[in-house]
Amino acid sequence: MFKRLRIIFVIVAAAFAWACNNGGSTETHYIKLSDSALTFNGAGNASRTVTVASSPADWKAEPAVSWIKITETGKNSFVLTVDDSNVAEEREGIITVTAGQATVEVKVSQLPMDTEFARFRTMYEYENGMVMSPSGKYAGGFYATLDEDGSLFYHAVVTEVETDRKYEFGPYPMSLFEFGYPNAITDQGTIVFSTKTAGNYVINLDGTYYELATPTGMSAHPSVASTSADGNVWVGYAMKSMNDGHGSLYWPLKWVDGEAQELKMPATSYRGEEYTSAQFLNGVMARGISANGEIIYGSTWDNFDFGMVYWDRSGEPHFVGEDVRKVKPVQRSDGMGDYYDYNLVDGIICYASASQVSPNGKWLAGTYRKEELADDEMSIEETYYAAFFNTETGTTYIIDEYGPTTACGVTDDGEGFVGIGSSMCTSSIVVDVETGIKLGTAQEWVYDTFGIYVPDCRLELCCAGKEVITGATPLSDAILGLVDGFFSAPPRAGTSGGGLGGGAAPRRETTVGAGPTPPRYCLYPFRILLRDVPDGRLGLRKHARMSAVASA
Repeated sequence: MFKRLRIIFVIVAAAFAWACNNGGSTETHYIKLSDSALTFNGAGNASRTVTVASSPADWKAEPAVSWIKITETGKNSFVLTVDDSNVAEEREGIITVTAGQATVEVKVSQLPMDTEFARFRTMYEYENGMVMSPSGKYAGGFYATLDEDGSLFYHAVVTEVETDRKYEFGPYPMSLFEFGYPNAITDQGTIVFSTKTAGNYVINLDGTYYELATPTGMSAHPSVASTSADGNVWVGYAMKSMNDGHGSLYWPLKWVDGEAQELKMPATSYRGEEYTSAQFLNGVMARGISANGEIIYGSTWDNFDFGMVYWDRSGEPHFVGEDVRKVKPVQRSDGMGDYYDYNLVDGIICYASASQVSPNGKWLAGTYRKEELADDEMSIEETYYAAFFNTETGTTYIIDEYGPTTACGVTDDGEGFVGIGSSMCTSSIVVDVETGIKLGTAQEWVYDTFGIYVPDCRLELCCAGKEVITGATPLSDAILGLVDGFFSAPPRAGTSGGGLGGGAAPRRETTVGAGPTPPRYCLYPFRILLRDVPDGRLGLRKHARMSAVASA
């Protein structure tokens, strides 16, 4: 699994002088460094020089760990380097600089032995879409080929995201099963496909496969839509025959360690009608589950309702956004002079996406649809706005300042992916859900998060640590269609000089003698981002963010 994208912080100089009259002389001790934080690659690093200004003039620098080496010490500087890393994780160490009673710590970080830059990849080779595992470990899909005699064969592919290693299975003849699209993939590499001629087929990473059995009480093949990160809980649906003379319903299911269980139905239909299969029309489907397995969500399947349902941590069903949901009874014209009772609903809907829950289950992403009866008393006028629901507080946040939108995904910390348009969005923005502040377009947010440029796209799923983001981008302006892709962020390496860092470090001062303790000043750091430049080299961009805070 990837380490989270590393952002280097450099503290800017904050200097103050303190003097007091204690009946004698005062003396100020301080240290000012050129760098307070340095980052090195896993191997092949050049040395770095840190300049020192201090009072008193004599100072010393001492590393706390053996892999940091001070190779040269001058009057106003010291030179350091690091041993090549022999570990697979990022490591950190401290150099303590002392002058009299003043001390400064220099934070030294080293990336793992194998480091790569964040990267953007599209999955053109997959047909009918791509699926990503909950933690971003695996991506999967399929492609088809023709044999010499024109027979169609299917090839399943599972890609290990970090290494690009591909596991390919097949070819499977169409007579065995005909793939429709990939449904879900676990963090263990197990992938589930729908088929056109049978039910869902499950392929394990060792190449074994089986057809998903129809659960007891269900009348048709089940379908898996999503899985938890540990692979122990799957969710989906199957058809269930009803005993009230109204045929069959889609019924929401979850599988725990391979055993199918029925989820509870909501107490009413999306339009607030008493539950019968006739009013539910087609039933309810479980669509997704949080990576931690705590929150399941789904949708009703009543014509064009698509009402968003979620099952809380105790398994009880609710309509998403109960705090903003309004059922409005009206008399609706049938267009032939008669009227019938109908319930308009302002509420949260969702479509057939499996990525609309944050990994920790705190947030759900959907679309707030408002309905009004038109002047002809028959047509319904609808507006669509992205909406996010907090499952812990029961609060809905509606994003209505960008015209028709839909919420496509959300991170653990409440950064919402807002697709522009009401469906099949090809571009998106990112907002802070609770404040409504726009964090940028999809391109800007990906750049700020990963340091890479990507085409305009719709962001969707985000794994817990933001190491991997999935989305979709248009094939071209001339071709209708979307291509699934993902952005992955292994630990970011430094510049060719062997480390990042810069700016002035804090000037730390201690007053020797009687008197009150001087205030301490904290400053928000500059943020240094890696940027791709046209000639292929890496450049630096600084964003100044400063705020001085004094405390006794």
